[in-house]
Amino acid sequence: MDLREWMTLHVRHKDAYAKALKSVAQEGERTVFTFKDHVLTGYALDELRIPAGIGGKTLIVTLHNEANVKRLLSDWGAFCAHKDLTVIFANPARNEKWVVKPRLHEDISEGNIEPGIRAMAEGVTRV
Repeated sequence: MDLREWMTLHVRHKDAYAKALKSVAQEGERTVFTFKDHVLTGYALDELRIPAGIGGKTLIVTLHNEANVKRLLSDWGAFCAHKDLTVIFANPARNEKWVVKPRLHEDISEGNIEPGIRAMAEGVTRV
């Protein structure tokens, strides 16, 4: 299963009870999930980066590997600049994931985010 398919299944599964998801549309590298009360823009990226022009509720799903964890840490400030950004590090073959909301994690961290990120990353098998 590729990352885009995994991301779509993940979002549909999270909505299984609320049943608020109205439509899913592919727009280039973006997947637009339209809910009753909001729109979520998703990106499935093998290599973690901040897509150009993101805004609003945004989901980035990326492969769980050391290079992507390092990218998150090295570009932490840029990821934190997006209030409604969620990043999921996934191993689709094992259906494992860990989730970080950079702005939220920055707000609750005690100044050094790396130990917490590394602890979450260790709980999931790397790709």
